[in-house]
Amino acid sequence: MDKIALDIANQCLAGQIKIVSRVVIGIYDRELRSSGLKITQASILVHLLAYGSRSGGALGRSLQMDKSTVSRNIDRMERHGWVNKTDEENVEITEAGRELILSARPQWEKAQKIVCNMFGSDGVDAVKLLTDKVKNRNKRK
Repeated sequence: MDKIALDIANQCLAGQIKIVSRVVIGIYDRELRSSGLKITQASILVHLLAYGSRSGGALGRSLQMDKSTVSRNIDRMERHGWVNKTDEENVEITEAGRELILSARPQWEKAQKIVCNMFGSDGVDAVKLLTDKVKNRNKRK
């Protein structure tokens, strides 16, 4: 039984990806802390800035976030004045949210540099390749 557990622990892609995810998110959250943002919130704000008003459901699908994560973050960001709910479903970034993203860019760039250095160019390329594969798989569904 111990060998089975060790095999699973050492080979499980979900577990390995979760470890990488926690480390990377921790780096971005640490660097963004001074701006008051978490990387999840920054991702939502950047998405709204890039693509315009969206429903929570559309944000969740685009960013691969579950409904409760999107809803919880939108509520927090609305309290801070970074987003507005335009109707029952849609959310838009406010001027304060735009300014926040622009002012947080140096912290994001620092986090990006740390992670890119940690991964190396082959690791960065691998992440981009895997992300494209996941996105393409989801488009076919």
